[in-house]
Amino acid sequence: MDGTSPADPETPQGAERRTAVQKDERVQPPTRDTDKARAILDEALATAHSIGEEHDQAGALCEVASAVAQLDPQQALQIAECIADRQWQAEAFEAALDALIETDPQRALVTAQQIFSGTERAALELSYVAAGLATTDPDRATAIARENEDPATRGWALFLVGSRLKDSDPGRSQQLIREAIEATRSITDAGQRDTRIQDIAHSLARVDPELGVETARLIGDTEEHAQTLRLIARQLAETAPDKAIEIAYGIESAFRRAQTVAEIAAAAAATDPPRSQRLAREALKMAQDLQDPLLVCQAARALSRTHPGEAIALVQNLPHDEVAGGVVEDILFELAREDRTQALDIAHNARDPRSRALALYAVASGVAQMDARDALRIARDIHDAQARAWAMGAVALSFAPKALDTALAVARSIEDDVERVESLCRIARTLLAR
Repeated sequence: MDGTSPADPETPQGAERRTAVQKDERVQPPTRDTDKARAILDEALATAHSIGEEHDQAGALCEVASAVAQLDPQQALQIAECIADRQWQAEAFEAALDALIETDPQRALVTAQQIFSGTERAALELSYVAAGLATTDPDRATAIARENEDPATRGWALFLVGSRLKDSDPGRSQQLIREAIEATRSITDAGQRDTRIQDIAHSLARVDPELGVETARLIGDTEEHAQTLRLIARQLAETAPDKAIEIAYGIESAFRRAQTVAEIAAAAAATDPPRSQRLAREALKMAQDLQDPLLVCQAARALSRTHPGEAIALVQNLPHDEVAGGVVEDILFELAREDRTQALDIAHNARDPRSRALALYAVASGVAQMDARDALRIARDIHDAQARAWAMGAVALSFAPKALDTALAVARSIEDDVERVESLCRIARTLLAR
């Protein structure tokens, strides 16, 4: 539901940084849509520069740089250089480099060396560039990966390069992945070692689930091992659901097992609703047996993908202080697409103004997928400024594919400058993805 929320904080550290931009995010050749997207991003950039608060401006500039990178990595680098906040600047540089790797990996290497030279991030950033070089210059990529003195960074770099060579040079790929695992196992700090093995196992499972699960067995901490299997299963839920379920039921931790089954159920809803419903009910039974309200909420969230009315009733029967944050909003998003009258009634009867605003944001976002104009009416009536801005952004995006002028008008009406920038960037990305 939440198109504006940050990445899942439970994804492995480092594992989700793209080694290359996705297919629909590659640097775009000039077309009518890219020209429109460029004009929208120019507007977003001007708005971002006008923001007075430094941290807010930095976040907005990072958002623009990340979107601009799809069109012009060099301009994205220039935008990143203007960002005062170091963390936001690093994220903007990463987005620009990800795009540059696709078109000119050698230049990306030189650029990364210039940007991060002498910083703590240098070795890690060069690891990602090495992965980009792997298919065109595997010897150079391998050398860069092996140059790292730190075993954690060396292991991750070797894994990235090895993964990229899986199709073009399977023999070298297997050798580098073995080296990566051995380097990671040599890390002396047990906590860091388990974290890095988790990174490799989780990412490896995308291409070789069995090897990913086998690698996860190297993790010494029982909870970290269970969490890694959960991440692997969740990742395979859409592409290899049978394998995901097998992994889920093999998790020793009852809590993680129930949590994972619920997540697989949610992922299956779009392609296999009967399986999704069955798994959600199994997760709910596990949760009730464990008498864990958090797990009940997660099972209800999964069930909402196919039976939102039943799911909201489950949550409403829990004591208020046992309802996990965001669950009601997620279920209302699903319910709004099936029965907006009921969803609106529940939202308007929320216990306090903030909860009401967030619930209405969820309803507006759900309705937007069915009836953008009615969603706009709902969004405009939200009293909380932040929730209203989020809702307007969701509505603007829903107009974008077929009614660009209306989408832009809605985005431009967002009062909060940062949210307006983000909305414009999302519209531009929609155009670039067409």
